[in-house]
Amino acid sequence: FAFKDILSNTLAGFFILLRQPFRRGDQITVGDSEGTVQAIEPRATIIRQYDGSDVIVPNTTIYTSNVVVHTSQHQRRVEIELTIGYVYDIRMITSLISDALAPIDEIKKDPSPQILCWNLGATSLAVRVRWWINSERSEEVISRSRALQAIKEAFDANDIDPTDPQLIYYQQNVPVP
Repeated sequence: FAFKDILSNTLAGFFILLRQPFRRGDQITVGDSEGTVQAIEPRATIIRQYDGSDVIVPNTTIYTSNVVVHTSQHQRRVEIELTIGYVYDIRMITSLISDALAPIDEIKKDPSPQILCWNLGATSLAVRVRWWINSERSEEVISRSRALQAIKEAFDANDIDPTDPQLIYYQQNVPVP
C-alpha cells in the first residue's frame, strides 16, 4: 500500500509539472489549505499559508481535487455585501460608496467599482459592492479593510446606519370578553 501511494503521488507530481496549472509563487487554495506555492516536489506540493506555516499536500490530493489558482490572472474581483434600511435614498447611498472607494489606491479604476442593489429583504436592501484589484492576497486584505473603513466613515459623516433594522412585533394581551 505504501508503494502504491508513493507511485501515485510521484505520477501525479509528474503530471502537475507537465501541465503546470500553477507554478512556484502562485497563490492557490486546495481543500482547506490556502497560500503560496513554495515547491512542487515529486511526492508533494508545499504551500506556505498566509500565517507563515507550511502545508505539505500530497500530489494525488492536488491532482484529484479542485484547485483555485488566485494568481492565474493579473486582476481579480473582491466583493462585500451591505444592508441598508429602506428609509435611505439608494442613489445617495451608491454615490457615497462610489466616492468613498475612489481614493483607495489598491482598487482598480478600470474596470470601475460596481455598487449593485442585490436583494430586497423584509426590512432592508442588500447592496453588493464589487471592485477589481491586483490578484495577490495582500491586495485583497488591504483593499477590503480600506474600503470598509472608507464606507463606514462616509456613512458616519452622513448619519447613515448600515445595520439591518429588525421588525419588532408587539403582542398585546387583551382579555377576551
